[in-house]
Amino acid sequence: MKKASNFIILLLMIIHTIIPSSAFAEQTAETYQTYYERHPGQEDDFLGAAQHFNVFARNVHITTDINGNVAAQNLYSTQQSFDIWRGREKMDLIKNDDDYIQNILAADGTPAPMGTGIPANTGNNQTTYLALGEGIDYQAVGTDGKPTINGVKNDQTTAKQIVQDQNGQTFIDFDSEFTHLRSANDELAKNAQSADIVVESDDQFLKGTKGKDAVYTASGDLNNRVIDVSQIDKEAVVIKLNAAVLADTYTLDIVGLEAANASDTNKEVFIVVDGEGSDSVTINGKIKLYYKAGENPADVTGNTFVDNQGNTEQERLETELMDFADSTVLWSFTNTTQVSGKLSIGKMKNIELHSPWIGSILAPDATVDGTGVNIQGSVIADTYLGSGSLYRWDWQGEFSPNKTNGEKVMVEKYDGHTKEKLTDEKLMDTLTYTVTNLASKQTTELTEKNNWEASFVPGDYQIVETNAPEGYAVDATPINFTIDQKMQVTSGSQLVDSVEPTSSGLYLKDNQLVFRQFDEPKQATVKKNIHLLKYDQTTKKEVADLSGLTFKLTSYQDEARQQVKEQIPLTKDYQAELEPGFYGVQEETAPTGYALENSEYYFTIDSTGAVKGADSSAIATWSDGYLIQSPGSADTLYQSADQLYFQKFDQKQKQAKEFNLQLLKYDKSTKKQVSDLSGLSFQLTQYQAGEHKQVIEQQMITGNQISDFTIKLNPGYDYTIKEVTAPDGYELSNSNFDFKITEDGQLSSEKSVGVPQWNPSFETKAETNQDLLYQDGKQLYYQKFDKKIAQTVTKKIKLLKYDKTTRTPIGTLTGLKFTITQYSDEKYTKTSRVIDVAQDYTAELTPGHYSITETSAPTGFSVEHTPYYFTIKADGGVKLLHGSLKEWSAGYLVVANTNEDQLYQNKDHLYFEKFDTTQMDQLQLHLLKYDGQTQKIIKNISKLKFQVTQYQQADPTKVVKVQQLSGEKASDFTMTVKESSIYKIQEISAPEGYQLDDSTFEFTVDANGTFHLKGGQAAPQWQSKDEAVASAKVDQLYQQKSEAYFQKMDKKKAVPILPQTGGHGTLGFYLSASLFIVLAGILYKKRAKN
Repeated sequence: MKKASNFIILLLMIIHTIIPSSAFAEQTAETYQTYYERHPGQEDDFLGAAQHFNVFARNVHITTDINGNVAAQNLYSTQQSFDIWRGREKMDLIKNDDDYIQNILAADGTPAPMGTGIPANTGNNQTTYLALGEGIDYQAVGTDGKPTINGVKNDQTTAKQIVQDQNGQTFIDFDSEFTHLRSANDELAKNAQSADIVVESDDQFLKGTKGKDAVYTASGDLNNRVIDVSQIDKEAVVIKLNAAVLADTYTLDIVGLEAANASDTNKEVFIVVDGEGSDSVTINGKIKLYYKAGENPADVTGNTFVDNQGNTEQERLETELMDFADSTVLWSFTNTTQVSGKLSIGKMKNIELHSPWIGSILAPDATVDGTGVNIQGSVIADTYLGSGSLYRWDWQGEFSPNKTNGEKVMVEKYDGHTKEKLTDEKLMDTLTYTVTNLASKQTTELTEKNNWEASFVPGDYQIVETNAPEGYAVDATPINFTIDQKMQVTSGSQLVDSVEPTSSGLYLKDNQLVFRQFDEPKQATVKKNIHLLKYDQTTKKEVADLSGLTFKLTSYQDEARQQVKEQIPLTKDYQAELEPGFYGVQEETAPTGYALENSEYYFTIDSTGAVKGADSSAIATWSDGYLIQSPGSADTLYQSADQLYFQKFDQKQKQAKEFNLQLLKYDKSTKKQVSDLSGLSFQLTQYQAGEHKQVIEQQMITGNQISDFTIKLNPGYDYTIKEVTAPDGYELSNSNFDFKITEDGQLSSEKSVGVPQWNPSFETKAETNQDLLYQDGKQLYYQKFDKKIAQTVTKKIKLLKYDKTTRTPIGTLTGLKFTITQYSDEKYTKTSRVIDVAQDYTAELTPGHYSITETSAPTGFSVEHTPYYFTIKADGGVKLLHGSLKEWSAGYLVVANTNEDQLYQNKDHLYFEKFDTTQMDQLQLHLLKYDGQTQKIIKNISKLKFQVTQYQQADPTKVVKVQQLSGEKASDFTMTVKESSIYKIQEISAPEGYQLDDSTFEFTVDANGTFHLKGGQAAPQWQSKDEAVASAKVDQLYQQKSEAYFQKMDKKKAVPILPQTGGHGTLGFYLSASLFIVLAGILYKKRAKN
């Protein structure tokens, strides 16, 4: 029995030796989770997921090994590793770390070839949680039982540590994250407009004094530039730095910093680097950070510095030690300008580092190039081009600069009328507000006496003015706002920041919530009654008959009188009641027999009831005797207690006899009078004399005879004559002709003062062909000239369709469509209309500029869109844009003279010949798989996979399309290819039992659909016998008409003695091994009996 036990133990040892240990290893990956599912709550961080990565970018180029984690939308194939914290101490900082690679690309931006991408020693088996994009080739059990990524074995991570996106889900949504990062960056740019420290140039360092100013030089020159924040007692210090300051080669020291674990409320420093119109920055000077003594790790402490408060500061050096507590500096890169007094935030696109850098970089739109330069901190950018050593130092920011301290509300009260701030403490004594917590309904009264203090915890609030300053009206409009868990404030869906509002609203000042409100001063209750009176300017007596008189009384918004507040209605006796305000009174129409004088008279009534004129002059006192006769003859406003009297003076109109106007029509070419006036009509408009041209009457004059166009005119008015319609056969000329008749009968026109004398001979033939007004006593004659309408020339065009190869007409025109376009300019750039083409492909054309375009070809033919341009002249002549017009021959209906598009003429008919070629058949490519030894086609292709990449023939580096083909039958490996393209075929997975040959086969398809091999020669002719058994043992492409056949040769795999790990033979091997053990036991037992 002992011998049997020993024998079985021996067999088990042999089996354990020959079976790989990976066959027993657990290969199950962790359950897939997105980043925020793994790290709940981090979505509320100021920088979101990016805050927890050493490199977070859309495009990542790794040029040296990185001892930190990476999130890359596109990782460019690299030989350098990342996340290699092997053998380090304090692993607890990164024990739940992540890396995410969504795509792996080659240097040219195309998918990385198999066998490249991520080096074997990337990651570590202690901390890494590696998430891969759905398109990356990943095998959980690959080479030597290790995971493979894009065909590369990974020695440092196990399959349990690796997960892969599936069904379109992504571990990190880069589009969403970068939208959030841009918002955070813009928020910092806005805060920088009211920054605690602003440095525009190096001159500020030379002018500053240590111990007094925050910006100074420690050595008297620019070699030791210092920004000292030690005297600023705030949780968030914002520094605005002109990008030009970093371009200098001098060292820049940031002094007075604090570590995150130094106290309950540490100081964070946000440095906003502003290009101020430039989207690129080059950084040449070294950056040094100084912290209060004892607040950074002991083994990374360098030089010391005494700050403005007399404290000793210690320099933070570059290190790999994983202590991030003192990473409290965030460098934000932006590019702002001022447009019409408003902030415009642009993008910083390029950042070049030429000197060692310390501090995390936030530049969501920039390409960061740190080639050869060490960086201490995170890089958050659109594109990262690599650096020297990159030390992980995650930024420890826990709040936004736009955060309220929750202790009190500052109140700023402004005069709503003057927009000036109220500073009188006596006025503010009566001001009170109530703040209500909308959830608990708890109300707090805010007053000057309690220093406006209230305790604000996260929640929804409403603030309302309950008592206004003395002399001002209460504005009880509520302002709602919300404070979130990060103590950030939003109002009306907008984040409350440091930008000061121009109307009632909230903003932040030094992390303190400020409520700015505008109150209107109380209006006085005094009112004035105004009487509008009308006087004769000559007699200075009041006009008794006011028939036709109208006034307009206007109230304006302010003293500038640019914006009307309202029109004041008047009573029948021209009176109105007025409150304090800004006014203007104007005569609109004069009484019958008087000339209108419509200048506007301005006056103001203030809140005390005092009345002043437009020039702020005092108003004279009214006397009832002025109702009989006025002391003056100028428009004047008077006052008596609460009554106002406005005297308006007009001149009587001089009486003059009416005029008779005869409207005459002439031919502009012959200057002879037109006798047939059918279709002619004029419009005569009468205006009130003066600048404002108020219409009194409009008349339409029509008829067929000269006598129909006579009209009476009154003096003292302005007139306009306008032709509305021209006589039949004439072009309309509808320009206005203006003239005036004064009260005393004097005439003047737009042409001259006075009008020329009429000559009876002008009735037969005019002296000129210009529109003119003539006078003969009280008789006026107006001569109007029009051009005759030219006779229109028309051309009929026939559109014909030909086969370009045979030059014969195409019989079936199904699907054929033409467009004829007319242009308004001889350069054929301005379209005026599109001509309808009849079903028989004919159209009638008038003189103009045209193009003919085929928009759809007949069935079986390729459309040829090139426009054909020509011009039809006014005399009927035809001019082509290119070439000369030829005479049409009826024989061309049988066989065309040429196979080029051509326009022909035969008298008034045009013929256009359009040529098309027959359509080429669709090109098909068949991918076939053969045994490289027997040359026979392989039928079991279930694991076969090809990748076919299409490139532009004009630019072979430009990828058009990448397509992968796989399946279980031959039809799965057929695809359509396009002319004028380059293609590369690569086998990326071989059939079962065959070795993978991932070499690339290249061919070209020319514009005629011919397939060419890489050397340029045409592909050989396909023989149907080659489908079953290939004629050669090498990969080859063949063509037969519109179809091509690619033969791919693979060698069979050598049959292993034992199955490979993860192969389909594993179960069979285990059964064979078990059978062998049983048989050996039986034989041994029989031998023991013998």
